This record gives sequence, C-alpha cells and structure tokens, in this order.
Amino acid sequence: MKSVVFSGSLRYADQMSQWVQELQGRGVKAYAPQQKQPQDWNQLPDADRRKLQLRFINEHNQAIDDYDVLFVFNPEGRVGNSVTLEVGYALAKAKPVYAMTRDSELGRDVLYAGYCKSVEGLIQQLSV
Repeated sequence: MKSVVFSGSLRYADQMSQWVQELQGRGVKAYAPQQKQPQDWNQLPDADRRKLQLRFINEHNQAIDDYDVLFVFNPEGRVGNSVTLEVGYALAKAKPVYAMTRDSELGRDVLYAGYCKSVEGLIQQLSV
C-alpha cells in the first residue's frame, strides 16, 4: 500500500491528525505536519519569521519526497498559497495528488488524480 502525506490549512490540524491516526491504525504509513507558529509570531523580527517559514516549507517538502502520495485536506473546497505550492512540488516530483473535495480553483482542481471524502476512500486510492 502507498504511503500518504497530508497538506492543508493548520486550522484543520486536529482533523488531519485524526485521519492520520486512523490510517496508521489500519497499517498505512501516513503523516500530517504538526508545525505551529509560535504564539509571539507577530512580535518576531521579520528575519526570524522568514527563517521559520522556510524551515516549515523545507520540512514539508522533505515529507513529500519521503511519501508516495500527497493528500489535500480541503473540506471546504479551497486552499491557500502554501498548499498550492505543495501541490506543485508533489507534481514536479511525479507524486499523485488527491483531494478531499473538488477545489474552488479550476486550475488546481484539474491537477488532482481523484477525491476521497473518507478515510476508507483514501485507503482505496492508496491500494491501487
């Protein structure tokens, strides 16, 4: 079975973690980033914020390299800039990208290999 790394807004971190735990409980190698901005993020000097942001990006890109599939966790059908970059990175690395729901942006939506609204649906795609 293929392994999967999640991509999505950190506001969905708890939901992504639940999916990852369920997948892992079923024997699937799965990962969702747990990066959280420091509480004093806005008080940090710009240079420090830039370093942290770059570290987050590099760590997630490394995870994309290490896993077989990228899964876009987009329950509301939209994503931000970071997820868009991660989708592009995964595709450049010839990794298939699946999403939870259709994307509100057609230019991204056409790049998804399929949609999985449930853990079971994602497991089916990972088994192919």
